[in-house]
Amino acid sequence: MHRLVYVHAQSMKTTPDMIERSAAYYLAWLAEQNVHSPTANASLDDELAHLMSVLNLCHTRQLWDTIHKLALALDDALTTWDYGSDNIDIYIAGLAAAQALKDRSAECAWIGNLGIAYAKSGQVEAAVGYHQQALSVARELKDRRNEAEALDNLAIALRAGGHLEMAIEHHQQALMIARELNERHSEIVFLSNLANTYTELGQVKVGIAWYQESLKIARELKARQDEGASLGNIGAAYLRLGHIEPAVQYLQQALEIARELKDRRSEGASLDNLAIAFHFLGRFDRAIEYHQQALAVARALKDRRNEGAWLGNLGLMYSLMGSLETAIECYQQALEIARELNDQRREVGWLYRLGSLFSNVQRYEDAAQAFRNVLEMYPNDFRSYDRLAYAYLALNQRTKVRYLVEQQVDAQSVNAVNAFVCLGVSARQENRIVEAKEYFEMALASIVKEAEYHTNLLADLLEKKALALLGLEQADQAIVILKEALEQKDPNTIIDLTPYRLLVEASTPPERIDEAYRLAKATLGL
Repeated sequence: MHRLVYVHAQSMKTTPDMIERSAAYYLAWLAEQNVHSPTANASLDDELAHLMSVLNLCHTRQLWDTIHKLALALDDALTTWDYGSDNIDIYIAGLAAAQALKDRSAECAWIGNLGIAYAKSGQVEAAVGYHQQALSVARELKDRRNEAEALDNLAIALRAGGHLEMAIEHHQQALMIARELNERHSEIVFLSNLANTYTELGQVKVGIAWYQESLKIARELKARQDEGASLGNIGAAYLRLGHIEPAVQYLQQALEIARELKDRRSEGASLDNLAIAFHFLGRFDRAIEYHQQALAVARALKDRRNEGAWLGNLGLMYSLMGSLETAIECYQQALEIARELNDQRREVGWLYRLGSLFSNVQRYEDAAQAFRNVLEMYPNDFRSYDRLAYAYLALNQRTKVRYLVEQQVDAQSVNAVNAFVCLGVSARQENRIVEAKEYFEMALASIVKEAEYHTNLLADLLEKKALALLGLEQADQAIVILKEALEQKDPNTIIDLTPYRLLVEASTPPERIDEAYRLAKATLGL
């Protein structure tokens, strides 16, 4: 029946009365969908284009009161289902209606909504501009409640733009107003947002103190949703500090509340964080269980962004368990979602991990393609140059290897370290021992310089140093350094086994290379 309403609304003979009836139909329909929420998302997908057409027809006829009501109902539905930037056109329509109706308070709200929508879509400067406008209107109206909201939203946008100190100032102003108005629920929200900013600034313990204060108020008010959110935030903060046991305790409480309230989004977030906690504890089996449950939640909600992220996390767990082909399947699905969402940062991350796993299962053509794709987007990614060179080496494409690494010798010095080690492995593989030793010596000289300036790359540099020392027959020292490198490596990093395998297969393999190969494989549960 509703499609007939849409057809009537699109008719060349539409009148304001017919459009009003179409809008009234959809207002009632939206209210009904909110009641029957399990199927609302799918129904809204089907009807969204029709709803927007009716809204546009209302705008053409300047039916401002109807536009305002329909925009409010649509906003409520789309926000419930997290449609993100799809809300922008609705907010623009709502703002036009509020301005035509001379409703300054509603105007302030719509401007703020536009700021939130632009922030979600990554347009931070536009978001800041809208929140500043909303703040100006709220102050003009002497509306302290909306002033506090605008300050807090502006702080969130500033934080997204990297202006953390300014964000803290605005969060604190918002908090002060909430306390002045005795708005206890707003106080919880502003405390949590302030804590988020301190945590992002690296002052995690300060952030935990603010989260604890928000938890205290939530429990005083018996606000279970806020209590669960605060518990989850505290758990995630402890996770960031590496304090795993308290993190698990808080996250399990948050999960219990999310399930009690049937809050699937919070349930998914708690499950994913619990998976990360068990990852750090080395309990990969439990981590996989929690990641799978989180993934099921994301799919039930049609939350593609988290589905992709949690597929990637699951892929890492499978790779650490030694199930490399299963890990590859997870990363390929995550990559597909990243491309669908035009999320280049995650696309590059999944490509890099896929390339590393392809190398480790000796699918070198696939590995080379993955690393070439990374370098198309990030031409200065030295790790991808390194791994692409080893893939070419494994494919016996030595002309490509030499061309690739010779470029890197003259590039950034970290790239030069990788290039010299790769050239050394190549020469050693061909039994050109003297030449190989020269390259390994050059690598060691480069590493000494780089260790002083790139402490964040220390584990990578140590691994390269171990490979160079193995090539120079200094096996005892190499094994000690390799163990240190593997202990310090980022738990999200997948070791490339290719150089170890190539040295093992050399006609005169270095002393104790078998032991080094076993150590490297052990990081993948192999």
